Amino acid sequence: MRDGSGRVVKWYGTGVDIHETKELEQVASRLARRLTTTLESLTDAFFTVDREWNFTYVNSEAERLLRRCRAELLGRDLREFVPGATAGRFEQECRRAEREKVPVSLDEHFIPPATWVEIRIYPSEDGLTFALRDITQRRQDSERLRLQQVALEVASDSISVTDRAGRLEWVNPAFAARYGYTREEIIGRTPGELIKSGRHDQAFYQTMWKTILAGQVWTSEIINRCRDGLLVTEDIAITPIRRNDGRVTHFVAIKRDVTGRKQAAEKLQEQAALLDKAQDAIVVRDLEDRITYWNKSAERLYGWTAAEAVGQAVTDLLHRDLAAFRAATAATLEQGEWTGEIEQYARSGRKLTVAARWTLVRDAEGRAKSIFVINTDVTEKKKLEAQFLRAQRLESIGTLAGGIAHDLNNVLAPILISIDLFRTDESDPDRLELLRTIEKSAQHGAELVKQVLSFARGMEGNFVEVNLRHLARDLQQIVRDTFPKNIEFHLNSARDLWTIKADATQMHQVLMNLCVNARDAMPGGGRLTVSLENVVIDEANLSLNPDAKVGHHVVIEVADTGTGISPEVRDRIFDPFFTTKEVGKGTGLGLATVLTIVKGHGGYIDVQSEPGNGSTFSIFIPASAGAGTTEATVVEHQRLPRGSGEQVLVVDDEESVRYVTRVTLERFGYRVMLAHHGAEAVALYARHRADVAVVLIDMAMPVLDGPATIVALQSLNPDVKIVGSSGHVSGAAVTKAMGAGVQHFVPKPYTAEALLKTIAQVLGKPRSTPPFSGSAR
Repeated sequence: MRDGSGRVVKWYGTGVDIHETKELEQVASRLARRLTTTLESLTDAFFTVDREWNFTYVNSEAERLLRRCRAELLGRDLREFVPGATAGRFEQECRRAEREKVPVSLDEHFIPPATWVEIRIYPSEDGLTFALRDITQRRQDSERLRLQQVALEVASDSISVTDRAGRLEWVNPAFAARYGYTREEIIGRTPGELIKSGRHDQAFYQTMWKTILAGQVWTSEIINRCRDGLLVTEDIAITPIRRNDGRVTHFVAIKRDVTGRKQAAEKLQEQAALLDKAQDAIVVRDLEDRITYWNKSAERLYGWTAAEAVGQAVTDLLHRDLAAFRAATAATLEQGEWTGEIEQYARSGRKLTVAARWTLVRDAEGRAKSIFVINTDVTEKKKLEAQFLRAQRLESIGTLAGGIAHDLNNVLAPILISIDLFRTDESDPDRLELLRTIEKSAQHGAELVKQVLSFARGMEGNFVEVNLRHLARDLQQIVRDTFPKNIEFHLNSARDLWTIKADATQMHQVLMNLCVNARDAMPGGGRLTVSLENVVIDEANLSLNPDAKVGHHVVIEVADTGTGISPEVRDRIFDPFFTTKEVGKGTGLGLATVLTIVKGHGGYIDVQSEPGNGSTFSIFIPASAGAGTTEATVVEHQRLPRGSGEQVLVVDDEESVRYVTRVTLERFGYRVMLAHHGAEAVALYARHRADVAVVLIDMAMPVLDGPATIVALQSLNPDVKIVGSSGHVSGAAVTKAMGAGVQHFVPKPYTAEALLKTIAQVLGKPRSTPPFSGSAR
């Protein structure tokens, strides 16, 4: 306060207590922080804008939904982030909230690129507050439910929902349409009241209820009755529906009408039964050459069961000449059908000739679907035709030969006689050599005429008791004197060789022709072996050769280590004038003559050969009547070693060999297991190792050959006892077997005596008869 002169004489002051204000500010600050924390923890997006719609606050969930950080949003106009498609409605609702001062909701609003939100707008004095909830998942779930409902409504399967008591609460249109009721007639009733057919007994339904009340899915085939009385066959699946507490409350049943499929299947079974009765092999294959059908006759012809054949490529099973197969297939696809003859192979490796009729099968739209094949086995027919044609050729040749033989001999006789006359008056060495050349050529011509007559008409000959050992010794001398020195000749003969009723000259010709062929097959030298043995052919051996006969025989075996014969050539080697030799080195009459002579003596020929592994010709000639009797044969069998129930595993890909061997071994006291190839043998041995005493195994087999099988068996049991067998005793397979440690071997075709004695030797049994010399037959 101042006096009159302006001096301050007093001071006055006022004070305000702000302690309470400070506390309120602190409380407000804490509340603001809590609110911010709460807003940040919300799963909903939350943000505020001022009256100009600029962002003033944004929580973290809003940042996620708007795909912007706070720094990008604060101070920015909200309308910048509203999609153009929804901007109009969004702004309209915001204005209404400001104007009416009431909260406003937008149930569905799209935020690109793929988010749907539910928006709540709250007005305030400072602007607007927004709460956004992400409803994308809810919308997707709702859409999924809508699509599922549509699917149920349009499904062709009958679908129904029943309560625990079996009353129908919902059915789809297919249910109503199939059985002929309206939904109003269906709801509240049970399936038993509406569609029960009476075709199932009480146990059927008891099983159903027991299963589904236990909470398990029940599936079956059921027959129901429609309103009009028509029966339908359906595949049914009933699924229980549980509450959260696990209690079953409802059941969903889905039924598919399979009436048409069942009828088609039954018709197909009837057709298949008819096809199985057909004598022809019937095969259906798809356009990828996979077999889809294989009838009983196909099983019999080819050796594979339907289970083994279906699903396999027909080219893998039956065809080796793929060019012919592809050409026939192309003709079928182009023309719709093809007929002709084609070569195929059975499981045993036997070559077949079939008359084939292939038809293209199309589907309902006319597209090629499969090829229907009917194959008629004409193998034997073709053989008979070939034999008939051959007989006709021989008859023609015989007629020709008979007509010219006399004239040719009349031409040659003066030449041969004159040569002897000229020789007595000639001393010049060059002229004498010329005479020898002329004589040799004339004699060769005479021999040709003789050979032509022998195979064309047969040779009557002078049949007497002949011991082939004497002829073989004469042959041995000729071979050693005339054959190249790089060919080793070996002669093996049984000491008590039986005699035969034969023409000695003709049998000498047989031996000579076979040895000459063997010589020509070994241009670089090799080993030539002639073996003479006794053998008794019994009924069990007849299946090995169609020309074989029961009884005592003498076997002439001529084996070489030469080039061998391919299967294609082997089928023609006995044809007249067929030769693989160079021009001027062969007439093609040697083996034809041999065959004619052998058949004229009541015998037959067996040929074993492989390219590169040499050849073995076995000539079976009936022994003389005094060589043995039926009684002697029985005694011989009694003297052969017998088994004591030992198990023998026989491994051979030839069915006839397996059959004969099994019959022989079982007849002499052994038990037998059979394997078609090495892989099957290894599997059988692995299961029955403790029971198998010895393994008889062929060296040449498909899938797994003999040497490889031996190695596999020895890996399972190093002490396994093995007897090897092969039709090529000098082949590489035998060498491999010996290298694998196999010490016992029986060459094919073996006799019961050779087989039983070899197995007895392996098992350590005493011999009952002395061994054969030379190769066992």
